[in-house]
Amino acid sequence: MKVAKVSEISETTAAAPVQPHERVNFHIGNPPYDERLVAFYQSMALGISTNSQLLSESLDEWYKDTILKDECKEYVKTLLNSIKNGVAYMPRGGYNSKQPHRLITLFRQWLTEKQHEPLDYDIGEDTGKREIMIGCGGIWEMLRVFFHSLQHYLIHAPARVVCFGCKVPNYLQNYSYLEFIELPADEEIIDSLNQLFSGNSRNPTYVLLAEQLEENVRRQLRRLSMTFPLFFVEINNAPNHSSLAREAGL
Repeated sequence: MKVAKVSEISETTAAAPVQPHERVNFHIGNPPYDERLVAFYQSMALGISTNSQLLSESLDEWYKDTILKDECKEYVKTLLNSIKNGVAYMPRGGYNSKQPHRLITLFRQWLTEKQHEPLDYDIGEDTGKREIMIGCGGIWEMLRVFFHSLQHYLIHAPARVVCFGCKVPNYLQNYSYLEFIELPADEEIIDSLNQLFSGNSRNPTYVLLAEQLEENVRRQLRRLSMTFPLFFVEINNAPNHSSLAREAGL
């Protein structure tokens, strides 16, 4: 992947050998913030048809009509506050790495403390590198952003997108530098990938995994990825112990 120009400018400027008191700070772009946009996402998350002026009133009515216990309302409050804090940063993954909001910290806590096997993720508080990002629109919208990035920023093109156990909608396949290959869930994925790389081992291949895989299959995939430009995108809601993310190097 190539680095975005905005990132190049920011990183080059930050690394310049200029004393802090001689620096001139600048801002590239301006995070969008609009109460109507925030209210739209909040109401959409709760299933409320409303506008910014009526959101608080609608919330009261919504609480009356639900069977939520009082303690559950705190979760709703966390969700709404996370939307409010995240909308402005959605193009960057939904939060400020210097001040990650509660939804991000709760999600990392769930990954590291609430599962059978812990997996730690960096949310950028110290390093500035964020290994957790959030987005809106569901799996297909996130994949659309991902495919768009591959189409425009991939150095070695074209790339292959292998769909295992899922079918990507036709409107998401209209990319000149991406070749989509569909593999049914009952097909031998290792044999299929070996066959693909026997004909072309240079161009990157991205596997969309909609099915959870057995441990021996995950290990074989890891070994393949150490030899070939093979990358994985899990869209299977796999817990830590069933995810390729737990394999060394992935």
